[in-house]
Amino acid sequence: MAKAKTHKKSKDASTKKGATKKMVAKKGSKPDFLDMDKDGNKKESMKKAIKDKKIVKENNLIANFIRCVSEENYAAANKYLQQVIEAKLQAKISQAIKPTLF
Repeated sequence: MAKAKTHKKSKDASTKKGATKKMVAKKGSKPDFLDMDKDGNKKESMKKAIKDKKIVKENNLIANFIRCVSEENYAAANKYLQQVIEAKLQAKISQAIKPTLF
């Protein structure tokens, strides 16, 4: 009988550990249920989706800049180049403003 009680306690302990693991998994980042980056993947984290969306937008601006330069439409190329530079500067400034934890 002593073995049965010991076995029961170990089973309860493993159940508690399993419950703890499930709780930790739920504390992760939120899923991209709104599909922010319109890639169809709703299981990735929302942070990653927003980051991907910014990268795609920046790549589109650079592609438009190159297209305008090749077409010799320098006024439109300048507009796209300014947008890319402003986005890069904003990202660097916001990164520099974030407080350090140490």
